[in-house]
Amino acid sequence: MRPASEGDIRALLTSSPDVKADIYGRVSRTSLPGLQPKVGLTLTPAGWALPGGGALSTHIVKLGAGPDTVAADVIDTEVAVLDLARRAGFEAPRAWIESFAGARAIVVERFDRKVAEEGVGRIHQEDGAQALGLNTEDLDRKFQRGGRDLPSWRALAAVLTDSFSEPDGLLRLVTFKHAVGDVDFHAKNVSFLRRPDGSIKVAPVYDSAMHMHEPSGHDGRSAIEINGKSDMDAIAAADLVAEAVSWPIPERRAQRIVAQTLERLVVALDEISPSDHPGVGDRAWRVVRDRADRLSAESLKTAKTMTKRNVSRPIRG
Repeated sequence: MRPASEGDIRALLTSSPDVKADIYGRVSRTSLPGLQPKVGLTLTPAGWALPGGGALSTHIVKLGAGPDTVAADVIDTEVAVLDLARRAGFEAPRAWIESFAGARAIVVERFDRKVAEEGVGRIHQEDGAQALGLNTEDLDRKFQRGGRDLPSWRALAAVLTDSFSEPDGLLRLVTFKHAVGDVDFHAKNVSFLRRPDGSIKVAPVYDSAMHMHEPSGHDGRSAIEINGKSDMDAIAAADLVAEAVSWPIPERRAQRIVAQTLERLVVALDEISPSDHPGVGDRAWRVVRDRADRLSAESLKTAKTMTKRNVSRPIRG
């Protein structure tokens, strides 16, 4: 490893061949205007360093978009969403905004690393595209836009059930990311951690941001369909339950998971201080609040309907 100055890090971020093509103009089928240039860095007692010679990075640094672009606040809302996730009971890496010689960026701890006195080690993880064997050289294959051999939540849930693991954590994650308005939740933005005993768990929340407050930056479609729907505003709490039932998760358990996840998000929104995230505007908070409140109310209504339905069933035997 060699030490990396702010100027070194800025040069790495801004010299990426993808910077101009992605953030400042390339039109693609991603939900937002392109990918953020990123570099892997290692945080040492002496400061930032560039990993080399087999050394592992401990953090990912992603360049923010220009102030006049529709993605200007994406890194700010990503920090806020990870904060919300932790408050709502999810595992989520620490993240913050940092400036490197004037280049504004988000710094995110790597969840697939374990740091000990003897050094940095890997935690075995694979993203959803890898788990399904998708060839993402065609970037569109991360998304579900009709056609065959594309990701679906049912197929991703099967990764868990095939390893005798519960898919409940995936339902919590899908519910949370839908509620905060993450339209970019594609197959590479969900990962699985493989334990030594062969079981699998859903990885911590990562690479998630608020998008629905900036309608000019996306088409309002979910990256992967939920209960056959892709319109983010049309996907209701009942669709989250119906999607989970197809995995399969028993209906009453699915309803409970969805309701609890939404309730915890509403509480997290009550607790979080917008002053801790000055780069996130009032509209972004308002849109997430409205989505969380609406979905939570729908979930409670569905639960009451289900209870009445069960009570009204005749007792057999």
